[in-house]
Amino acid sequence: STELPVTSHQRFDSETDEVESGMRYAVFSDVHSNRQAWEATLADIRHVGADVLLCLGDVIGYGPAPGAVLESVYEHCSNFVLGNHDAVVAGRFDSRYFNASARAVIEWTREQLNSEAVEFFAELPLRMAAQDLLFVHANAVTPGRYNYVETPANAWESLHAVEHRIVFVGHSHIPAVYAYDPEGHAIAQMPLADSPIEDAKRYLVNVGSVGEPRDGTPQASYCLFDSREGHLSFRRVEFDIEAFRKELAASGLTRRPFFLQSLE
Repeated sequence: STELPVTSHQRFDSETDEVESGMRYAVFSDVHSNRQAWEATLADIRHVGADVLLCLGDVIGYGPAPGAVLESVYEHCSNFVLGNHDAVVAGRFDSRYFNASARAVIEWTREQLNSEAVEFFAELPLRMAAQDLLFVHANAVTPGRYNYVETPANAWESLHAVEHRIVFVGHSHIPAVYAYDPEGHAIAQMPLADSPIEDAKRYLVNVGSVGEPRDGTPQASYCLFDSREGHLSFRRVEFDIEAFRKELAASGLTRRPFFLQSLE
């Protein structure tokens, strides 16, 4: 089981904690106990440089190394929101909303974590903000229900429910950018290309998944956002899939991640 130095990090008491603004953010989500994907992503973040690391939740679940991954993410990141898998471990979300295989893994995951890990998840917020930026795990309308953002209509629901100019989400495991043009009253999905953020528009950004990508690309996904320059970029990172396979087999877990299925 993992040991967390719980007194050394900021603790959260509300749903709207503030993080620093005017920074270069590395925003990532859904690591899902994938040690190899997380370590490769962390190395990439260090290579490109970031002022703030921010995790949009689901550090654990699905993968075979929940303790090691949680300990490492906690060591390197001070800003977290609560994902649905994290919430189940903390008793803040009902696992009956999971399918049978996901429920079996989260029950196994609980057994790998100690009380300090549970306490850590128990105190995480559902949202964090930095001036005109909002960070949530899933749909911003009701963050604790963990509804997906998968279409322009879903994105508009979140943007319409809040006043922030840019909303960052994860949960679907599929990277995407939606831009809303107030003048034309239209929202559209944009290409996943490095691009400036236009002052006149509002955005919802799905950062994808580090540990369980589901867009047919077996690479970790995360975003860099420079709030000073107003620039957004997506990063795709290769990781050691064979090492992951071996760790998964050794764990005894039988659920196979989507990215392994995409390789067959």
